[in-house]
Amino acid sequence: MHEGDTSLCLANAWIDGVWANTMFPYKIGRPGMARGTVLQDRGAGVAGLTGALPEETTVTARATRVDTGGSENATSWIARRVVDASDGRYGPVTAAATSIAAARLFDQTPVKGSALTTTTIIVTDGTQTHEVVRRSVIDSGVDVVSAVNEDVLQMTSALSAVNDSGFARSSILSVDLESAISKERRAGKVVDVHAPAGIVWGDNTVRVSYLRHGVAATQTVDVTLTVPYGTPLEGELRVTGGAGSPQTEFDFEPDSDGEWSRDTVADVVANLREALPSDRIGIEFRPGTSLGENDGDFGPLPQPSPAAAEVTASVDTGLVMSGTATKAVTQLVVTRRAPVRYRSRARISGNVAGAEDGVIEIYRRYAGETTESKVATTRVSSDGTFSAYAPLMKKNARFRVVYLGTDSRLASTASLWIKTRAAVSARTSSKSVVRGKYVTLSATLAPAGTTGRVVFERHNGRRWVKLSTRTLRAGAANYRYKTAVRGVNKVRVRYLGSTINTTQTSSTKKFTVR
Repeated sequence: MHEGDTSLCLANAWIDGVWANTMFPYKIGRPGMARGTVLQDRGAGVAGLTGALPEETTVTARATRVDTGGSENATSWIARRVVDASDGRYGPVTAAATSIAAARLFDQTPVKGSALTTTTIIVTDGTQTHEVVRRSVIDSGVDVVSAVNEDVLQMTSALSAVNDSGFARSSILSVDLESAISKERRAGKVVDVHAPAGIVWGDNTVRVSYLRHGVAATQTVDVTLTVPYGTPLEGELRVTGGAGSPQTEFDFEPDSDGEWSRDTVADVVANLREALPSDRIGIEFRPGTSLGENDGDFGPLPQPSPAAAEVTASVDTGLVMSGTATKAVTQLVVTRRAPVRYRSRARISGNVAGAEDGVIEIYRRYAGETTESKVATTRVSSDGTFSAYAPLMKKNARFRVVYLGTDSRLASTASLWIKTRAAVSARTSSKSVVRGKYVTLSATLAPAGTTGRVVFERHNGRRWVKLSTRTLRAGAANYRYKTAVRGVNKVRVRYLGSTINTTQTSSTKKFTVR
């Protein structure tokens, strides 16, 4: 290797021949028993000391076949200098050693399938010893036997990179890989995301659609995303399959800038422990982020806002996930409406922030009822506004307005109550009565069966004064009034309202007292 001072295994060997070359001749041989330690490796020659072996890292692996129950074990001892090297000269020797058990178990290649793996690494910085354990789901459409050591490769690369900085020291004491391997594929790909009720403060249901290997139907999983009160509700929702997998969390190359990092062993250990598994779907809501102009074939570019903190959530799937889905978050706002008259139409209008097109559906549920029905459909205009009329109103009603969303924008919902004034009609039993005689004042309300109370009132020339309050019976009430004032009397009926209908006043009725 021409690396000068070193600490590698010194072994005897059977030499089968010498490859003659004026620039770089070398021997072709088969190593035998380890005899000691190579201390010098130079152009002039190799020097070693028989006896004590170099510091070594113990690498163990246990592999089990799920279909047969068969298992294999393998143990290797690798010179610590090789395991801790961060310059790539020795290649993925440690990771290769952990795949020996799986290779023995199947004795073939390739093997498409999946594996459940547990990787355990013991590492020291010379002062403190740390244990790092990672459990993962591995899937490969090429060869799962070669892929079971993905975590080993990424974790040892991350730990050995500490040595580039020159002030921190990482030394891996042992590596252990346990794997349960199956020929069943465990792979999924995120293809879409929905928020059935939109994004609001508090808990939100985010529904992720994904494809599963070997299954024709699209699968879904619901994730709860909790948005703190006061967070801006416009932005972007992004779903990532395999969020936090080793491949995305760490990407160490031999010629990377690791020498300028000041991470300690403890820092890297903490990062490794916090990394999310590869079978997890990650949800990220970025408030204030909007989709900007299209960038050629790459679609709309996110326009970030640094003002608000990101909101995240995740869910485990048991599958190795890939793929992403991104949609702009819309906010539907409906305009409040004043109470409407009985058997009149209610106008539903508003704005969908973040939308330039799409369909609006409007549903109505009358007060006192448990079912709702769709009463109108309209489209969002280019400025985000919409307007529609509901059919004739009979009672107070709750309207649920739903923006269905598009391929690039999430759906959103809003609701409002619109009150309906009951129709109140008044009549008198006579148009002309003698003073001191009685006249019956009657009130009839619609819709039929309206409940609550009504007030019978008479105008005294300056204001309306109460004569009596009566409880409705089957939507009607009567009051027998003894006349006292000669001349034209004006009376009316005022409905006090209920949960079913809101207040309303009848037209004025007149009768003459002689």
